[in-house]
Amino acid sequence: MSGIGEASAILAVVDIGFKLAAALNTYVSSVIAAPDDISSLSSEIDSTLSHLRGLESLITKNEDTNAWDTDGLELAKRSIGDCEKVVRKLRNLLQKSSFREEGDRKSFVGSEIDVSKFERVMWPRLKPELEVCRGELQRIKLNILLATSSYTLGTV
Repeated sequence: MSGIGEASAILAVVDIGFKLAAALNTYVSSVIAAPDDISSLSSEIDSTLSHLRGLESLITKNEDTNAWDTDGLELAKRSIGDCEKVVRKLRNLLQKSSFREEGDRKSFVGSEIDVSKFERVMWPRLKPELEVCRGELQRIKLNILLATSSYTLGTV
C-alpha cells in the first residue's frame, strides 16, 4: 500500500510541475510580447493626442463659427477631460513600474513609454491595466472623430 501513496505523491508533484511550467511559459510569452504591446500603446497615445490637438483647434474656431451646438461643444470638451484622465492614469501606472516623470509637463507623448523603463517582472501585472487604458483611448478617439464630424457638418 505504501507504493500507492508514493505514486500519488509523485503524480501530485508532476501535476504541480506541469502547472508551474505552463505558468512560466505564459509569463515568458507575455514578457516577450511586451515591446510590441508597448509600441502599439504608444501609437495609440500619439494618434489620440494628434486628434485631440485638432479638436482643440476646432474649439477655438467655434468661437467665431458657432458650428457646434451645445451638445457638440460639450462632447468636444468631455473628450478633452476624458483624455486627461487616461493620461494621468497611464502616468501613475508607469511611475509605479519604475517610470520617472521628467518635470511637470501637461503634455504626454507615446515615446515616454519605453520597454527598458519597465521592470520585466512588472509587465504581466501592468498589461491588463494598460490594455484598459488603450481601449479608453480608442473610445475617446471615436468621440473626437464624432465631434469633428459634427463640427464639419455645422459649417456646411
